[in-house]
Amino acid sequence: MSLRKSGLALLFLALCCAVSAAAERVTVHLKNGTRLTGELVEFSDGRKYVIAYDGQRKEIEESDVRSLEVLSAALPEAGIDAGQDAAQAGIGPLDSEEPQFAAMAPSAVEKANESFTKADEAEKAHEYDRAIELFAEASKCDPWFAIARFRLARVLAKAGRFSECEREIDGILKIDPVSIPALELKHFLYQKTGQKDLQLVAREEMLAARYTGAELIYRKAHLWLRSGNMTKARAAWAEYLSADPSLSGVFNIEARLMREGRGYLEKGDHDTAVARFFDAERMNSILHQEVEGLVIDAREKKIGMLRSQGLIPAMVQEIDTLLQFAPSKRDQYEGVIREELIACCTRTVEQLDAKLLDETLSLCGSRFGAEKAGELWIDTCGQFLAAFRAAEKGTRTRFAAPLAVLRKYRPAGQGGHDELLATCFRELGDEFSSEQYFPEAREAYENALLLDTRIREELVAAIVATYATQGKLLVDSGQFGEAVELLKVASEIRPENTEIADALDDAQLKYVMKIAAGNRPLSERVGALEAYLLKPCAEHRRAAGERQLGELKFQLKQLKVRVIRDMNKYSPLAVGSEFKYMRGNKTTEIRRILSVEEKPDCIQAVIEVESILAALSSKSVHTMTQTESELSVTRDGKHDTLLKFPVGVGSSWEWQEGRVTVKRRYLADNAAVATRAGEFKNCLKVEMRTSMAVEVEGSAPVEVVSYHYFAPGVGMVKIEFPDAVLNDLGIELVSYSIK
Repeated sequence: MSLRKSGLALLFLALCCAVSAAAERVTVHLKNGTRLTGELVEFSDGRKYVIAYDGQRKEIEESDVRSLEVLSAALPEAGIDAGQDAAQAGIGPLDSEEPQFAAMAPSAVEKANESFTKADEAEKAHEYDRAIELFAEASKCDPWFAIARFRLARVLAKAGRFSECEREIDGILKIDPVSIPALELKHFLYQKTGQKDLQLVAREEMLAARYTGAELIYRKAHLWLRSGNMTKARAAWAEYLSADPSLSGVFNIEARLMREGRGYLEKGDHDTAVARFFDAERMNSILHQEVEGLVIDAREKKIGMLRSQGLIPAMVQEIDTLLQFAPSKRDQYEGVIREELIACCTRTVEQLDAKLLDETLSLCGSRFGAEKAGELWIDTCGQFLAAFRAAEKGTRTRFAAPLAVLRKYRPAGQGGHDELLATCFRELGDEFSSEQYFPEAREAYENALLLDTRIREELVAAIVATYATQGKLLVDSGQFGEAVELLKVASEIRPENTEIADALDDAQLKYVMKIAAGNRPLSERVGALEAYLLKPCAEHRRAAGERQLGELKFQLKQLKVRVIRDMNKYSPLAVGSEFKYMRGNKTTEIRRILSVEEKPDCIQAVIEVESILAALSSKSVHTMTQTESELSVTRDGKHDTLLKFPVGVGSSWEWQEGRVTVKRRYLADNAAVATRAGEFKNCLKVEMRTSMAVEVEGSAPVEVVSYHYFAPGVGMVKIEFPDAVLNDLGIELVSYSIK
């Protein structure tokens, strides 16, 4: 025994002696997770104790004990204060590799019991988070409280917290490596998370915990058998039977597998039966002959079942599997396949089952070759055509899908049937057309055209008629765009047909008129009408289009003016308006709007600017122009764009003249600025960088930065320079009057 273990045992024994002398009550934890609380009345050689509790006496081996809690008077003997909690009393960590015997304070045990009771109630109420918290608290207070830790792991599994659950299980198994509940929970956990390999390992551990000797080997053999590992199963059976060879007749695994296989065969589970027979053969090769006969019997029964259900492709696949074991039956089953394919084709005629017909003809071609497939096609096609002819008109559209399958598998050189098949498609198209199923009608006519080109003109006329008729019906229902597309196709096929051309022209006019009257942008509506009028069209339609176009252009002009007015909020151009500014602290600048002219594409104003410095004054005139895209000013013949639209923070524009480059950029659209005329909010803040190239070689351009503020409903209210030297160039609004 290591020094550590010896020390623990001595401490344990000393505690027991103290308890015996004082006849105090103790709590003993057993390996199975239960706890006994009573008086320790006897002890001897440190290996066996007698506990008196509830009027009973129980002998306890040291090997069955996980810890001994020494209460009240025993605690001072161990040098432990009864007020300490479990952690301070020397209890080892929950995941320690070896269990540690230690004394515990009474308060810790009581607290553990209290937390456990509350946790149990919370789990029953499905309050899993609270139950987890309380079970963890109980386990912390009393690390040897095995049932609390197990319940904690179980609730973690219920809550789907599988990784935490696994850690708790590992902790329990370090305390008790053969804890059946913990091993069962571990098995459940791996099953829940789909870890099949670990699930098997956990199952083996459970078996090892529950059983010993031959019983364990016997049960492991069954475990490996169920999991499909025949090698391990065989080895386990051999080990089990080696103890008593006379048992081989009773526990013969091969015989058991054969019996199971026959049982599955009687139930109609042919695949499982075959699997059991093969397992038996792998266990004992002597069974090969018997297994082969049983497998063939199982396959044949399954073939019969599939045949009776009409599942021919699956039946053929099963036959191919059977022929690997019984090649001598090839002729017999090839005949069965041919019979079933013929029967299938007959059923498709009766049921009009296009999918089954497709599968049957495809299977026949791949299995028996083109010649046999052609013979089957001829026979089937004849039956279909006869059935089509016999069907009443108005019911023939049901033949469309199977007839399309017949055309798909049509063998080369079957001219007679081609003509009959083409006639059926032609009549089918007429029937679809009469019921106004135009796409289906065109498809039928096109199939007929592929089969019989001698009636090409007739069929093309029928195809064009379906396009034209459907197009006209769409016009009547107001679906002009779709009508135009269909009538265009018809017109391209028959460009000489004036009736179709006239219908197309009418549909196009109605389509553009619908666009013109719709909710699309005005420019798009004008463009649609202009495009229509560029093409030749009847005079009355042209007149109607031009009249509508004139109205739209007038609306467009009004819209542009309205848009420009809306955008004019950053420079309200109204005659008689006046704005007074202070430039620096010396010059007063007054701007008066003398005239305003609204043009189709802009608003233009003439502005007088009067500058007053002391007793001196001067006047100049400049023009301000507002368009959809910009606000600009023209002074002394020079054009300067002050704002660009639409406004976008970060967007910029520039112009260059000679050595001077001016670049403006939107910094903000919600700036606040204070002026002598008051505070303005939601202003545009525009950065202006003016740079001038210097002619001296190697010198950098001179750059001046300023910030311009434009207030909604007022216009420019301030210009400031970050460079203090240029303060006198700044401009600030003092007062304003807008008419």
